[in-house]
Amino acid sequence: MLPEIWYNDAMEKTSKLTEEQLNQVPKDVLVTMYLQLADTMKQVAEQNNQLLRQVTSLEEKISILT
Repeated sequence: MLPEIWYNDAMEKTSKLTEEQLNQVPKDVLVTMYLQLADTMKQVAEQNNQLLRQVTSLEEKISILT
C-alpha cells in the first residue's frame, strides 16, 4: 500500500524540491505524488469546464436581456 501524501498550506510556504532531492525520494512516494497530481489536474480541468459552461450560460442570458 502506498503512503498518502496530501497538499496543505504548509506546502505553499516551502520551495520546490530540487532534482537532487527528488532523486532521493523513494519510488513509491513519487508514484503516489504523481497519481495525486494527475487526480488534482483532472479535478481542476472538470472545474474549469464547469466554469466555462456557467460563463457561456450567463453570456447567453445577458444577450437576451440586452
